[in-house]
Amino acid sequence: MAKRQNVWARKKRDELFDAMGTVCRKCGETENLTFDVIIPVNDFFPGDRKERHHRKMCWSSRMCFYRRQHAAGNLQVLCDKCNSRKGHRPELVLLESAEMPF
Repeated sequence: MAKRQNVWARKKRDELFDAMGTVCRKCGETENLTFDVIIPVNDFFPGDRKERHHRKMCWSSRMCFYRRQHAAGNLQVLCDKCNSRKGHRPELVLLESAEMPF
């Protein structure tokens, strides 16, 4: 079953990238792209952040999480470098990309 879940997750990942674009929202990079949750969901669950962080989810659960965040308008595509610079600061992403201070 895990193999089928991985195939499904990769398919959904590709579909999500197709829907959102395959370019970093900040710098325009087209390589090493990641999904970034704009306003971290962990902020809504302050008591148990470690258990709810999406990076600790299995691959298929993480894709379900990203799809829900996309539907809520809380997901963007960033390259690894820009995602690392943004960190856990949602206020930096709410600005237009040309004005982002990072």
